[in-house]
Amino acid sequence: MIFTSPRRLVDWCQFFHEQVLNHVELMQNKICWIGKVEVDESTFCKKKYNIGENVEVWRIFEGVEHDSENVFLVAIHDHTPRHINWVDQKLDKTPDYYNF
Repeated sequence: MIFTSPRRLVDWCQFFHEQVLNHVELMQNKICWIGKVEVDESTFCKKKYNIGENVEVWRIFEGVEHDSENVFLVAIHDHTPRHINWVDQKLDKTPDYYNF
């Protein structure tokens, strides 16, 4: 059994998360919406002193195309087509939520 300090474990987890994020950012491609596609949107908020209104809000839009295994991960500032440029707009199968 290996004994490590909690700080070293936290550093290792942060390093691992950064490596996974870098891999996804480098390997992302346009999604063509052909076949089975999983899409998810997550919202992350930060409150000042953990009370009151949200100071910062981040929306992350991610997806995986199962046939080709293309992935994308994009931070969205608002729901306009210019912020979701990983979606191939030439095809008519786009998410209804964004109303392109």
